[in-house]
Amino acid sequence: MKKEAGILKALCMCMLLVLLGSVPAWGWGTDIPIWTGGYINAFDVDYDKDTGTMYVAFQVSGESSVRIYSSTDHGYTWEWVADTITHCTSGDNNRSGLKKIRMIYDDDTGKFYFFYVDNDGYLCVNYHYLTGTAYAKRVSTAPILEESFEVTRNLENGRIFVYYLEGTSTGDRTWVRYTDDGETWHTSLSGASWAEQGRWISIAYGPPNNIFRAFSYDTSSTPDFEIAFKASTDNGGSWQSMVRITDNDLFDYNPIVVAANKDNSGVWVVYGGAIPFSGGLSVFSRYSADGGQSWSGETSVVSEEAAISAVSVYLSDVKPFKIKPNGYIDLVYTVLTSNNDIRAYWAWTHTSDPDTWHAHTRFNDQKIRIGRGLTFDDNGPKIVYSPPETGGGVVFSYYNEGGLYFDAPWNNLTTPSTSTLTVTVDGSGSVVSSPSGINCSNNDPSTSRTCSYDFTVGTTVTLTATPIDGTLPDGTPYTSYFAGWAGACSGNDPTCEITIDSESPITVTAHFVYLIPPAYVVPLPSEPTVFNYPQTEVPSISPDPSECRPIGVGDVPGGTLNIQVHLPQFEGPVDVYLAVYAPHIDPDNVYIVRSDLGIQPASEGLVPWKSNVSAEVDESLFGEIPTDALPPGTYYLGVAVTPAGGDLSVYYLWITYFVII
Repeated sequence: MKKEAGILKALCMCMLLVLLGSVPAWGWGTDIPIWTGGYINAFDVDYDKDTGTMYVAFQVSGESSVRIYSSTDHGYTWEWVADTITHCTSGDNNRSGLKKIRMIYDDDTGKFYFFYVDNDGYLCVNYHYLTGTAYAKRVSTAPILEESFEVTRNLENGRIFVYYLEGTSTGDRTWVRYTDDGETWHTSLSGASWAEQGRWISIAYGPPNNIFRAFSYDTSSTPDFEIAFKASTDNGGSWQSMVRITDNDLFDYNPIVVAANKDNSGVWVVYGGAIPFSGGLSVFSRYSADGGQSWSGETSVVSEEAAISAVSVYLSDVKPFKIKPNGYIDLVYTVLTSNNDIRAYWAWTHTSDPDTWHAHTRFNDQKIRIGRGLTFDDNGPKIVYSPPETGGGVVFSYYNEGGLYFDAPWNNLTTPSTSTLTVTVDGSGSVVSSPSGINCSNNDPSTSRTCSYDFTVGTTVTLTATPIDGTLPDGTPYTSYFAGWAGACSGNDPTCEITIDSESPITVTAHFVYLIPPAYVVPLPSEPTVFNYPQTEVPSISPDPSECRPIGVGDVPGGTLNIQVHLPQFEGPVDVYLAVYAPHIDPDNVYIVRSDLGIQPASEGLVPWKSNVSAEVDESLFGEIPTDALPPGTYYLGVAVTPAGGDLSVYYLWITYFVII
């Protein structure tokens, strides 16, 4: 019932915002770049609780080592400090394409532990000092599911735990292993229970000697997964019976367990779950004040503001604070909106009011990677603290550009004003911007594609349009041509320069037309010839002039007039004349359409619409016109073709009409 109540509450809030015209704003400061050289495979974060130094470990796409960056000024600047290896057996090579990295920083020794899966599928750990000393060894005794490992550390005695699934894609065996000296690994749990075959697992430490696990498990029904919990109160020596966290007819997944840094205090399980009736996903939590023996009811984590725009919501990260005692927990979730934006929200709770999540600050300046969810992507936002600053900061990766960025509650850098530039490619072609941001390509001449990017106010953006030749679905090749700009750009020069001088949105359309090499040419007229044909929606051409229907008028019965002229290629250059006659409006005059699409009475002289034409003509005139804007009556349209040069004694003249009722 709480899930249903949350939906109704969000809907009411949505209506209220519409009535009040409220536009929610996001906060913190400008996203601070950590590394912006391209896409990354995976990353993780940790920090020194004594100095506030923050660390990020990440692997760049196409590379095989892991880079380590740090910030000693609470995230305002970042620099490279070391690289570490990604293999743990002698003679093996570093591994590129890591799907997951986990990092633990030992504040007492300055030692890093980096966990990853090697080329043979084994879970490995690197022991690394920033002085450059590094060595590695295997933790698992067999290959594991790469997305299925998590780590935690007992902050009292330094014991490190790893939790992973080995074997097949459904998990062959469940393992929890630990080390006290960083050298020797012992087994806390090794089992093949059916109840722990899901790939979503989590492990967390709670003082003084509690280890908590949350995991998805297969209920052998539809939907497939629910969430369960197990606890060890003796530092991994033994495990209590499983407690079921969810028990419903909905799909629940991606649990993260987290404990307050206070002796025998609260523990939360936060997880993703399906929303009844909507088909979307959201984030929920349950809290236990007694180490998992009893639990509060299910609570929706997501704010009303975020829920209004959400198609689905995904849990990204939840973390406690290392400094003891502390009852605060920080959380990040991402929201996929109906317009395909991805927003990130930061929230917090405390053991004093554990079922209420506060703040819900949207902090990302651009669309970001979702991260944890149905795809096991390890590039979602991750929380990192920086004592003595209050609250946790967040490291995240942009959706389109990759890289890594940082923001935090204490970040006071001002976010620059931006304007959204929206470019539509109409037809087969591409538009690329300088500076980068717009790279919009469409290779279907019958459709259009729209792309957007937020540029900083004051930026001068150059757009370049390039036609793309191709082949129609029936195999016919075509040649594409740039036909001109509309919106904030004009003319037919393929390059357009725009200065972003305000936050107002800007729209630009690049029009492309295509031509098919003619399969035939039509003889030039040798005598006056007139062809009459009835109203037709779309023009058509033929090798026989009498079969041509060169003027189409669109869906007039449906309420839209769209005059299109399509003429074949002739054996020689021709002049083309267009005429309009509306006897119910002006019975005394036939009007000629000029090249500028203006009209004049034929009595003032015959002027060609197009002169010296040697190729096929296929154009739409005047755009779409609502028929209810025209007076009722019969309208006559004519198109005449004469040999170029003004010889009006011989011609083809096609006459058609349309009726406005």
